[in-house]
Amino acid sequence: MRQIDVRNSGLRFVGGLISLTKSTMFLFSILLWGITIFGLYQVTLHEYIPNFWVFVLLIVSLFLALMVVQYKVLTPLELAFTARQSYIHDNPIADELRVIRREIEGLRKRD
Repeated sequence: MRQIDVRNSGLRFVGGLISLTKSTMFLFSILLWGITIFGLYQVTLHEYIPNFWVFVLLIVSLFLALMVVQYKVLTPLELAFTARQSYIHDNPIADELRVIRREIEGLRKRD
């Protein structure tokens, strides 16, 4: 499926707006996540884990484990997908690479 060509449209700012919104929502979600976890502990988990700092240690350990999975597995998959999408959908760099390849092939034929 072809994607729209945004290189010459007035919609390029939408990509920046989406990127900025994602970054801002990420920071906001950290705050909300902390409030939710604290509420979860206060309402239900304090009966099962009486020490709050043990609970914090468990949550931090889980968070670090998820960060490792994100870094080692999910980020490479996302980057590979994004790079492929960027390359096949009218990327100006890919166009320049095609021109360079043709020029190199022309030079090799002349030799």
